[in-house]
Amino acid sequence: MPRLTLGQATVDLQTGHVDGLVEPLLLSDRERALLVELADAGGELVSRDELGGGWGSRAADMAISRLRKRLGPAGDAIITVRGRGYRLDRPAEVSGLDLGWGALQLSSLRVRLPDGPVPITQQQAALLERLAQEPGSPVPRQDLGRAVWGVEASGERLDLLVHRLRQRLEADPARPRYLVTVRGRGLALLDARPAPRSAGGLQERRALVGREEETALAATHLASPARRAVLHGPPGVGKSALALRVAVRWAGAGPDRSAAAVDLHGVGSPEEAEVRLAAALRMESAREDAVLVRSFVARGALLLLIDGALPAGWASRAQGWLEQAPQLVLLVAARSAPEGWPLVELAGLQGEEARLLLEQSAGRSLGAAADRLALRLEGNPMALELV
Repeated sequence: MPRLTLGQATVDLQTGHVDGLVEPLLLSDRERALLVELADAGGELVSRDELGGGWGSRAADMAISRLRKRLGPAGDAIITVRGRGYRLDRPAEVSGLDLGWGALQLSSLRVRLPDGPVPITQQQAALLERLAQEPGSPVPRQDLGRAVWGVEASGERLDLLVHRLRQRLEADPARPRYLVTVRGRGLALLDARPAPRSAGGLQERRALVGREEETALAATHLASPARRAVLHGPPGVGKSALALRVAVRWAGAGPDRSAAAVDLHGVGSPEEAEVRLAAALRMESAREDAVLVRSFVARGALLLLIDGALPAGWASRAQGWLEQAPQLVLLVAARSAPEGWPLVELAGLQGEEARLLLEQSAGRSLGAAADRLALRLEGNPMALELV
């Protein structure tokens, strides 16, 4: 049963019952739906305009305010992102599962497949969750019965549950590919792994000065049919910081979006790059494109940020990912750009932006000296911060 921990309180997201408060509490359907939406976002931002399916900013603010009051101290786990929306402070208890061939969202009881979401029951979700704790390994039938019903269940009852789940998830239920029986040992679920949080835990390390025009241009490229862009410029110009801003804003624009970042700086070989990519995606291996594509499709709307030059052969690989995973978008921050990729050229900061960064870094007003320094350093953000 999907449950969410908020401080000392525990919320049953299916029924709306809240335990752990001074007195038991039953949330309304609207309040429960708000928590489900925030939980599905995995701790990342849900914008005020998107919350509640588009109630509008004022209605969302009022609904969150009422929910916090009802939850008491537990409501402090709903964090306000000033001027933008809300997120949960501790969402890990309701994280989903990346099945490789689909994505299980525990809080909303559905599996997202390439051709659309499929609803499942609480018992079916409990079965998948237990099997995914030991991906690829058979789980004894008696353990599955206890995980689903709390007691050992009859063979017929478990067989019926598995049969119905295969009917929903398998392309050919008579010849299951993912939910397989291992004779004499139990049931196994292939290709499952914990799903990453919605935005991969990405956060802007610091507030950028300026760059709004470049941010908007990058967003335009990512929203185009090409679904890819390169932030391009000399060392120290702020490619990585801007890429992080673009990724965080992109992921925060909708509850079904997610983002992941892989740092390729200092990589010495394609094999090392694959190891870092697998770690960023929380996968065992990123060597096989077919496995990568299955995972990209299962994750839905995903922005993959590659910070550093693409290794040899990755430009063509990336094009294949985009062609086979229609909701994937790619953002690269590098000094060199693959041929044909849309570019966002970054140059040094000018005028008021350069002055502001200098004075923020210095902690005081610099007067005319700021203009002279900015000119001498060609507006390079890293140099302006260090000087």
